[in-house]
Amino acid sequence: MTKTSISNDMQHTAVGASKKIYALMMAIWQRWGEPKAAFERESDLYRARFVSACLLSLFLVVGVILPFRYILLPIDDQTFLRSIITFLAGLFVFFAQRFAYRGRYMVASWMAILTATTAVTTAAIFLTTRIDTLYFYLIVPIFASAIMPVRRLIDITIFHAGIMLVIAAVIEPERGQRILEEPFVNFLILSFILIVIVTYRNYVERQSWDRIRESEKRHRVVTELISDYAYSMRYDENGNVYFEWMTDSFERFTGQPLHNENRVSHVLPSFAHPDDQERLLQSQKLAFMGQTNVEEARYYRPDGTFGWVEIHRKPELDPETGEVIRVYGVGRDITARKESEAQVEVIALQKGRLRLTQEFVHAISHDFRTSLSNIETNRYLVERKISKHPEVDLSTNLDIIQLYIARMTRQLDGLADIADITDIVMQETSLAALFNTIKLLYSTNANAKHIQLITTLPEHDVLLWLDRSKVQIALQRLIENSLVYTGAGGHIVLEMVDTVDSTIIRVTDDGEGIAQEHIPYIFDLFYRGDMSRDVHTGGIGIGLSLVRFVMQAHNGDVTVTSTTGQGASFDLIFPKAHIRSRTTELPDKSSVIH
Repeated sequence: MTKTSISNDMQHTAVGASKKIYALMMAIWQRWGEPKAAFERESDLYRARFVSACLLSLFLVVGVILPFRYILLPIDDQTFLRSIITFLAGLFVFFAQRFAYRGRYMVASWMAILTATTAVTTAAIFLTTRIDTLYFYLIVPIFASAIMPVRRLIDITIFHAGIMLVIAAVIEPERGQRILEEPFVNFLILSFILIVIVTYRNYVERQSWDRIRESEKRHRVVTELISDYAYSMRYDENGNVYFEWMTDSFERFTGQPLHNENRVSHVLPSFAHPDDQERLLQSQKLAFMGQTNVEEARYYRPDGTFGWVEIHRKPELDPETGEVIRVYGVGRDITARKESEAQVEVIALQKGRLRLTQEFVHAISHDFRTSLSNIETNRYLVERKISKHPEVDLSTNLDIIQLYIARMTRQLDGLADIADITDIVMQETSLAALFNTIKLLYSTNANAKHIQLITTLPEHDVLLWLDRSKVQIALQRLIENSLVYTGAGGHIVLEMVDTVDSTIIRVTDDGEGIAQEHIPYIFDLFYRGDMSRDVHTGGIGIGLSLVRFVMQAHNGDVTVTSTTGQGASFDLIFPKAHIRSRTTELPDKSSVIH
């Protein structure tokens, strides 16, 4: 066997022994050192681990190793006393470590500090051969600086300095003088340096924590801006999926607080709709298999109703093994989007139905018009034939036929206008031009009935963004309505009124007026206020309904004020929030037709 092979064997043996020793130490630590208590804050867990590890190590050194060392390698004739002091100190440190093991690390720390102080003080008084034992006082402030605030460190330093002064005063003068010259002064200097270092360290830590908290605050704000809640989840040692953390917005989102029991299987039933829970669990399994996924589900709102949430999951992989460590997720409320999508479907369905209605109305209108055209043609032929026989007088009957043909044609036009009311084509429209068109259409009829038709505009023309043909039809219905109910010598005024919020087109007459009991219903389809009127004078109740439909299509409104016997006033209101407008010069701002 060569030297190289022997060296390799020894190296492998040493490595194997080191691994066994390390495994033994870790087993001892897991059995006796790792705190078993549950902590709300992770920082408390770290402090408990530190205290438990320090005290367990101190017990092994002071309570086990030092007594054997003093017995096996005596220093002087006080070996037995040294062994007793270190053994008792180690025993008390072990008791203190048991408190840290159960989570009460501050109690354990104070017990350890008192034990160390007592042991060092006892050794300094009774072990007369050495004075450097007092340097062991430094162990206490060094240990305390790791878990206690600076003010406690200062208190401990002052307390120990006082004890050293008392010891120097009660023992023989020569030893007391040596204590004041060496351990006392050095203790104060080293303690002062330690206090300065700890103060600076705490200052840096506070600055770091402030930056961390500010970063967390920004992260929380950004997270809640881009999502309604966020979380991370992972497997525990029993194979259950639990939430590592969850943003506070989850409680506001669902009205359900997360308690200590954060297992997903316990939270899911009270969060998701029963029909969606299995699908969410399947997508969760896919996420833990390494797949990023997005899922939509219904969830319980705080008021007990259901909303929609979109959940994005992204796994975090171990860079070395490629296994999933945890899964991050965010939830976004998409209830409004879902309702909007449903509304779009409803609107599309309604548009389809409306299109069918339009096609039906146009088909019926076309058929009726064809029939009316045939009736009119035959009426004309009858009129031509009877003109050759003066003894036969059918003119009255033929006039009635012609009258009702015109009436039916007009009503069919009204139905067609209502069917087409949703086909709005917006364009910039001059109110002056619109008023002039109305004036030209109805001036002859107004003059025939001895009615003044007055159109009035302000100094500047107003240009509105609207469907001119539809608004013109609405104005024609209002003017025709006024011509029917206004007697000879009356007045009909068409004017524009500009307010802060709206542009108003107003039609006013001084005719019969409308009874108050009819006003709430006059815009209803097929409503006739005076059922005693025939179909020629009273219509079938389409005209004013058409006016209302036109205004609704423009996001506007129509109102009426009336007093019986004093006329009526109709306002077509175009909100400026929905209808764009501007003004331009008007060459002739007013005209009157008699």
